[in-house]
Amino acid sequence: MIEISNPNNGKIKRIKSDSIEVTNKKITQLKSNKRWTELSQKKRINTLNKFKRLLIKESQHLSHILSSETGKPLWESKTEVQAAIHKLDTTILAYQYRCSYPNKINQNHALETITKPLGLIAIIGPFNFPIHIPNGQILPALLTGNTVIVKSSEYTTKTTKAIENLWKLATTGIPTPIAFVYGDGTLGKHLVTHKDTNAIFFTGSTHAGKKIEHECHKLRKLCALEMGGNNTLIIEDASDAILNHLTIASFITAGQRCTCARRIIINKKHEHLIQKWIQHIKNLSIKSYPSKESPFMGPVVLPNIKQILLEKKFKSMTTLLKSTDLGPGGLITPRIEFGTPTFDNEIFGPMAIISLSHSLDESINMANNSEFGLSCSIYTSSKKKFKYAFQHIQSGIINWNTPTTGASGLAPFGGLKDSGNHRPGGFSMIDHCITPTASSQSNHIQHLHLGNENE
Repeated sequence: MIEISNPNNGKIKRIKSDSIEVTNKKITQLKSNKRWTELSQKKRINTLNKFKRLLIKESQHLSHILSSETGKPLWESKTEVQAAIHKLDTTILAYQYRCSYPNKINQNHALETITKPLGLIAIIGPFNFPIHIPNGQILPALLTGNTVIVKSSEYTTKTTKAIENLWKLATTGIPTPIAFVYGDGTLGKHLVTHKDTNAIFFTGSTHAGKKIEHECHKLRKLCALEMGGNNTLIIEDASDAILNHLTIASFITAGQRCTCARRIIINKKHEHLIQKWIQHIKNLSIKSYPSKESPFMGPVVLPNIKQILLEKKFKSMTTLLKSTDLGPGGLITPRIEFGTPTFDNEIFGPMAIISLSHSLDESINMANNSEFGLSCSIYTSSKKKFKYAFQHIQSGIINWNTPTTGASGLAPFGGLKDSGNHRPGGFSMIDHCITPTASSQSNHIQHLHLGNENE
């Protein structure tokens, strides 16, 4: 049994972990399921559309379950469910764009590239977006003919079981191409090392992701990793909206997004923004679920993060705004530090570090002084400055006058360095679900002359 603290109230719940034997049985069933791969793409899309319709039907119920497990404000849970509903359309569009290859036909001879599924894909999902992120990997995997096994975060088993039930309904009448297992990192490691999983899609911490990458490298197994971020928001010019943008970038989802701004670099001429932002933060509405209000943010999920924000002292830093414990569970106010960070860690909660800069080049150097490279935003009225920063910043996502958080399904998603590999989300997720296979074809047997041939 796994013990989990509910972030809304601190109450302990016990989660039963699936056994290795149960997991192996599900892997065997999925591995032997040839029917899903043999279905036409049209029929596979019909099944995925059934799931989409069920998501729409159960959207309100799913939103409440999600908030009850993660503490997200209900408005944010509804936003996550809606993102999952819209994902199928962008997945089909991504397939049309990214899985088409040039073919050549000359009389009786053809050169064709055909996409084949990888086989069985194991998806290890996070607690912060337990519906949206796995869904964004499940749909392209199934669309391209793979089978899928999903291990949810142990913090969101109830939400994931509700999704599992919808998939069972959507696949009624056919051997289901998807299965779910429940447990902690031990079960995740088993999926990674199992000889019958052909690829691993992981979203989570850099620490865990690097271990998965090491194992997959030994096994010559594809892995797509979406890991942490120590993201920078650079302010060269300020507008009336800057305080709201800073708050959203840093503290939406209680700072529990891999794209949240952790480092705020402000041109010294705008130093006056610091106190204004602190006053702005003090007025934020922070509530657990359920709440009669519609708060901006809820609690943090991981108990150790709350303790770090309340107790940890950071070398060479000055605390401008302390975190306050708002009660049982993970409810806490944001924390603001000032200075040049002497560490390069992702703190997965509502904390931001402010530094001052004298030039854009200095800001860019500070942004690049990190082992992470997921998301960055530059606030400037000059497009020339933005384009210059865009060319020199080492990050998978670089925004102009918009927060570091949020991503469109029409764009690739992922980072550099310790933030991940292979752009494992968004529009390019489909790339990691297929094997493009070349085929030279003739409708009759030809006699070939032996000799040197070009490869």
